[in-house]
Amino acid sequence: MLGESHALLEDFAEYKEDIFLLLETDKHFHDLSDLYHKLDKRTRNLEERGQPMEDQAFNTLKAERAHLKDELFGMIKKQHDIPAVKPNAGDD
Repeated sequence: MLGESHALLEDFAEYKEDIFLLLETDKHFHDLSDLYHKLDKRTRNLEERGQPMEDQAFNTLKAERAHLKDELFGMIKKQHDIPAVKPNAGDD
């Protein structure tokens, strides 16, 4: 659907806690996330206005957004797969 948001928290809602943790603790993830959301907003705005730019440039913008999303998801999945540290019942 044209103009549809692809925000990380919407597309990867099941990883919400991991996304928030990465945003707070990983500057690289935070920076990539900011760039991704700016590209997503720009792409949606162009779609809603009928794409007033060359097809090649628009496709490049969408490809860059997809590449960033893949990279961010890899980081999210890696964080998600880290086993949670659970306290031992006998530790006091």
